Amino acid sequence: MQSFFVGCSRKTGEKVTIKEFHLSFYPTDDTSIMTEVLLLTKMSHAGIPQFKELFITDASIFLVTEYVDHQRLSHCMNTLNATEVRRIMKQLVSVVQYCHEKKIILRDLSPANIVVKRLNSQTGAGGSQFDVKIADFSMAVEANMSNPMPALADHALFDWSLVKFSAPEVVLSTPNYGMAADMWSLGVVLYAMLAQGKCPFEHTLDHILIRDVTQGHYDFDDEIWEDVPEKAKTLVENLLKLNATERPNAKEVSRNHWLQIGA
Repeated sequence: MQSFFVGCSRKTGEKVTIKEFHLSFYPTDDTSIMTEVLLLTKMSHAGIPQFKELFITDASIFLVTEYVDHQRLSHCMNTLNATEVRRIMKQLVSVVQYCHEKKIILRDLSPANIVVKRLNSQTGAGGSQFDVKIADFSMAVEANMSNPMPALADHALFDWSLVKFSAPEVVLSTPNYGMAADMWSLGVVLYAMLAQGKCPFEHTLDHILIRDVTQGHYDFDDEIWEDVPEKAKTLVENLLKLNATERPNAKEVSRNHWLQIGA
């Protein structure tokens, strides 16, 4: 279990975000907390909250990072136009590319874990500029193809809501899934942004949701897709390839024509 607080430095007055890990909720042999801390200390990117300090008590671990006053992407997806989606996606791809270059698999690229802040309030086709960050790295792991990757469902903080944003190989706990799993998740997030909040994989019955994810059952039938550029839909299709080896990597996506130009 985790709690989040806003703190303030007594010396500088700077606001910070404080994340408290309640140790009683974690198995004694769980290493996920220190994994997250160590990963954050290695990273420096505008789309990643900057590590500040760490405090440890008998009952809790307190992780201090830069203050982020953004809103969850899930709270604003139904208001985005195609230009704004493209801008947000470009920043997401930049963060993912950086993490993958560091051999880090995020495993939680969901609208609840992506936060955005409008930098202006421009209306119309031009839309707003955004600052985009990955809020939390609890699920992140280092890529290690010599050992089986940990099953996402075994994580102390696993939540069923992650399933519809997770790649088939992650849902099925395939031993050696890799960075391509994050690319699938980017495809799901891109689809949801373009569809103004509708996820490609949605069902109230768990077994049908798992079937749809693992078999790649989704469509562009909703009328909202009539106004979405074909190149954007093609990017979604490429990211949601069932065969992980057929998905483009983050560097390739960063060069995508629609992502760069929008035409």
